[in-house]
Amino acid sequence: MASTAHDPAEVPPWIEPMLAKPDGGHLPSGSDWAFEYNLDGYRAAVRVAADGRTVLTSRNGIDFTDEFATLVGVLDQALDGRAAVLDGEIVTYNDSGLVDFGLMQERRGRYQKHRKSIRRDQPFDDVPVRLLLFDLLALGGQNLQRGWWRIGHQAAWPGRGRGHR
Repeated sequence: MASTAHDPAEVPPWIEPMLAKPDGGHLPSGSDWAFEYNLDGYRAAVRVAADGRTVLTSRNGIDFTDEFATLVGVLDQALDGRAAVLDGEIVTYNDSGLVDFGLMQERRGRYQKHRKSIRRDQPFDDVPVRLLLFDLLALGGQNLQRGWWRIGHQAAWPGRGRGHR
């Protein structure tokens, strides 16, 4: 049976992530601009169906769902049965509490060995990952990209006024 737009098991379609670009050394200013941290991890689109089925995809279209299976379902309660597309970064923290890309690379290398192992005895998931979200691109079938900053942030954090930190 073909999926329809109202099928709760249908994962929302891919949305191309916006990537940072050089600005020529001229940062814009004013209240309409905001700047976010550059996080050192793997950029990921998180697409969640209304029934909770989740697909994690890299910015290059690589399916991360199996590799980062511990992140599947973490948004179920917050989304409360609404389909969504979110943009974020998958990171690891070291023992000092700092984001550590080297540790992420080590984990990824062990995952590659695990995936290729017949016995699947190569551990990789002993290094916990976290999902840091920075954009809500679609919610409940509504595309939030136009005016994303105000609409997306209001939808993600209802009740918080402008300028909330």
